[in-house]
Amino acid sequence: MQVKKEIEKATIALLLEKGFSASISEIINKAGISKGGFYHYYSNKQQLIKESIEDYFTDQWQLLEEIKKSNNSYLDKIEALVETLFDPYKKASQQTNVKITNYLSLINQYLNIPELRENYYRFQKAVKNTIDEILENNQDKLDIPSHQDIHDVSEQIIYLTSGVLFYGLVSDIENILDRSKLEIRNYLKLISK
Repeated sequence: MQVKKEIEKATIALLLEKGFSASISEIINKAGISKGGFYHYYSNKQQLIKESIEDYFTDQWQLLEEIKKSNNSYLDKIEALVETLFDPYKKASQQTNVKITNYLSLINQYLNIPELRENYYRFQKAVKNTIDEILENNQDKLDIPSHQDIHDVSEQIIYLTSGVLFYGLVSDIENILDRSKLEIRNYLKLISK
């Protein structure tokens, strides 16, 4: 099973670096396995990509649950959630020359595949629901303006995170994460009691 995880890790990194044009040979080289080892687990590149992305989302859902159950403050939970969203990009950028444009391009390619698009939208909904739950459980610490509710606040957090992605066009992942957390923290301070 460890070999399969290494193949999937290499695949995600190469997808971020090259998009869906990454070849099986490149994946094999990056994972450090033989061609036979590849075909032991996967019949073709499409199966590999689909399973890699499905496993990625399974891991991400588990992380969302861990974040919700943690004893951290609501601000720390939201920051951990933001880190989780950027995690594949962060890991890949440490190994290869991945830019935020690759990340955005991969998402665009990904959304053109119907079964993968559904996973993406389900995960985005799970992220929003997680933020909603974190905020709802901490309403006593928030002073939300009368024209807004918890759902508006969580959408604003998502917009801030998405907007900061474009900051990444001229910056690296650590700056993106720091900027995203700063913007969210400042926003939440505005509505905190």
